Amino acid sequence: MQGMLTGLLGNLSLLSYFAKKRETEVIVVQTLGVISIYVVIAQLAMAEAMPLPYYMVTSVVVATGLLLNFLNYFGMLSAGIWRFWEDFITVCGLSVLPQVPHFLSHFYTTLNTYAPMLFLIFMCSSWLLWD
Repeated sequence: MQGMLTGLLGNLSLLSYFAKKRETEVIVVQTLGVISIYVVIAQLAMAEAMPLPYYMVTSVVVATGLLLNFLNYFGMLSAGIWRFWEDFITVCGLSVLPQVPHFLSHFYTTLNTYAPMLFLIFMCSSWLLWD
């Protein structure tokens, strides 16, 4: 489950990057990646393998991400909202980054995995508020 969410966030981050650069072919590929991972997550939620509140938050982030990326691609989004989305997706990406080694190696304990993540969320949030 965590790997799916990390992949989904990675696809959303790349989608935002390439939407800003207006690279149509890559946008299509990243959008398909977001949708295909979301379909799998929806199936997991229907099988009750994912709690409903987490699924709802994931759904809101995916829908918002797709909408904002396409509005930005077509030039219908204000620069302020786009900057906020870029900051949001950056903080989310940095917050899941410490979990990646956990997927590659099963030597981490829960505390070692989540403590750096919480620290990064705190530091990135502080940085964004002072920026």
